[in-house]
Amino acid sequence: MPRLLGAGHNKSRTAVRNLSSLASELMRTSLLTLSMLLLQEGPMMPDLSVDVVSDRIELFQARLGTLMLRYERQATSERLFGLPVTEYPELDEIRHELDLLRLLYDLYNDVTRTIRGYFDIRWHDINIDRISRELRDFQTRFY
Repeated sequence: MPRLLGAGHNKSRTAVRNLSSLASELMRTSLLTLSMLLLQEGPMMPDLSVDVVSDRIELFQARLGTLMLRYERQATSERLFGLPVTEYPELDEIRHELDLLRLLYDLYNDVTRTIRGYFDIRWHDINIDRISRELRDFQTRFY
């Protein structure tokens, strides 16, 4: 009985492996580019204002989101064709770093906004318990 999946099947399998390899190279190049941009223009650059840092965090999280979508598509394709899923630990590292920066700067912005609001309170309207509670809430958000 002749084989139904002969040489054509092997060629297709090789083509799929080659495409997967190409996609992996493209992902590695994109990750390297993002890492370089983070070092050169990212939110951790010295002497940036809080507003600029917050904007850059959003910008880099958007770029990372694009790479995460590409990774999910690539992993789905690799699973579909029975190939090992390529892992990119630097993708998780960048995401973790940006998530921590976002939490820190969100907290900073909330604290600053709240404290500025205290200056608008008249002396006889001050509620020390509320202020203490708000400050404790900020402290627990930090930990």
